[in-house]
Amino acid sequence: MLIANLLSNYLPSQDDPEYTRRTELLPAYRQSVETRYPPVCHNCLPAVEEEIKKRDYMARTSALGGFLQKSRGKGKQRQVSVSLQEKHRLDRELVVWRFRGAAWVVGWVSSVTAYGAGYGPPHLSQRFATALPLLVLLSIIWTVWDPTYASLKKAQLQGREVRQRGKREYNILQLIVWMSRLMSSLALALPSYRSSLDDLPSTPTRWYTCLSLSLELAVLIRSATILRVERPPPVQLQARFSHRPSSFYDPSSSSVSPPFSRPSTPALGTDPDLLSTLSLSNKPILAHPATGNPIFGIPSLPVGGRQDGGDLSLNAMDEDEEEERERDPNAMDWSPLSPARNRHQNQNHHAPAADASSSAFFVRPQRFFAPEEPTGLENLFAKTIKLADDDRMDGGARQGE
Repeated sequence: MLIANLLSNYLPSQDDPEYTRRTELLPAYRQSVETRYPPVCHNCLPAVEEEIKKRDYMARTSALGGFLQKSRGKGKQRQVSVSLQEKHRLDRELVVWRFRGAAWVVGWVSSVTAYGAGYGPPHLSQRFATALPLLVLLSIIWTVWDPTYASLKKAQLQGREVRQRGKREYNILQLIVWMSRLMSSLALALPSYRSSLDDLPSTPTRWYTCLSLSLELAVLIRSATILRVERPPPVQLQARFSHRPSSFYDPSSSSVSPPFSRPSTPALGTDPDLLSTLSLSNKPILAHPATGNPIFGIPSLPVGGRQDGGDLSLNAMDEDEEEERERDPNAMDWSPLSPARNRHQNQNHHAPAADASSSAFFVRPQRFFAPEEPTGLENLFAKTIKLADDDRMDGGARQGE
């Protein structure tokens, strides 16, 4: 396959000025490719397959070990105790974090209560209303308080890789609420500096407090759901889509099979993958019975395996034929075998049940595809590859002459 790919990519298009020179050098290039990549003979094929299995087993075990270190932390770092200095520093940071959290909760409760009660200038003292903007400006210290900071730092200290989601949007929402509170505090402090603004209309004030309260509650609900810490899922290395029936290497079974014993197509009934039970989770994974993986060239549906239950209805087949016109015109003209429909037809014609499994197929109308444009690779091997029939025809023509 590698040699064929290299030869197919060697010649450029016929319009290329290098086409003539490349054509002359094609035999030499083919010889050099066969020298660099010699084909595997039948005697060496079992040993090559055994080496491929061994390398595949080593690659899979190495991948499992790498995923283990990434998902559960670095091996040695998790076992070594953390120094006392790092623990003390984390404890001091958590104390400050708790104070900020308490101030954050008090600020939210105070703002929601104030907006809900519809506080205005008549309900506040002049001294408190004057100092309210300064208090709101000072609250920027705990406005963007992170409730997941403690769990995040503890996980990082233990060597586990965790991710924090929604931090940016959380900060934006908290800053929006802070600006709303600042505007409200300025509106409450203005009557202290201008006596003409003492008597504010009650209706606009009520509408403003309702809107501010709705904004506070919406941001609070959104902030509680958007900020989260995600831990990587446990790694489970399973070969569910393996195209080779023996995709693992067993050191005990390293015997080399005799020459010319390689099957043409892999069998469906194979042993279960031994690596499928390897897992990093605390819950054990039970080995399920082997099931046939989809393999190119082998039908996925059994032809006559099921006699009871699980039969397709005729209405479903009719709907498939009606939807055939809307499908891609370049799709393959192939459909799975339908034992149910053939049994139904055979019963209508009083045919024996034994013929139902042998004639379990139907022919669809023939399709014609538009001719494709030439790619320049059609006559690549015309000069080197000859069929046996051509030699016989040439010999017969010479004898006739």
